[in-house]
Amino acid sequence: MLNPLAPALAALTLATPALAQSPVPLTEANISPMAVVLTDLSADDCWTDPDAARQIARDALSKTNIDLVETEDEAETVFAVVVQASRAVTGCYGYVRFAIGSMIDWKDNGEVPATLQAVSEIFEGRDSVDAFLAEGLATAIPALADYLPDS
Repeated sequence: MLNPLAPALAALTLATPALAQSPVPLTEANISPMAVVLTDLSADDCWTDPDAARQIARDALSKTNIDLVETEDEAETVFAVVVQASRAVTGCYGYVRFAIGSMIDWKDNGEVPATLQAVSEIFEGRDSVDAFLAEGLATAIPALADYLPDS
């Protein structure tokens, strides 16, 4: 089955937001160290194993030149995975969002959280989001690493 998350992530032009004072291209070096953060907004047993998704993301990121850390406090950036889902008669529906986020200085007024880049996909008719998410992580993270310069 074609996973639409991987091509979309690979096709992104990654750069800091226009709101930042001086744009800096994202590279594997300057987004390191990175933490994996999951947000579970699902209901009705639509996401049954978030810990597996965290491990898949960490395993895929460990094969890149991006340094990983355990907590957001230690991280320069986060690889955020957000799942919002509910169950209907035809199965679970909702969305998956992958994002790279960081704190940026907002016009010299202090640091605020910002999304450096993100991609989302809507799904429907699934018993759970687990397999869809696992496939997306396993293909999107290597695509991201291939796209980013090493330094």
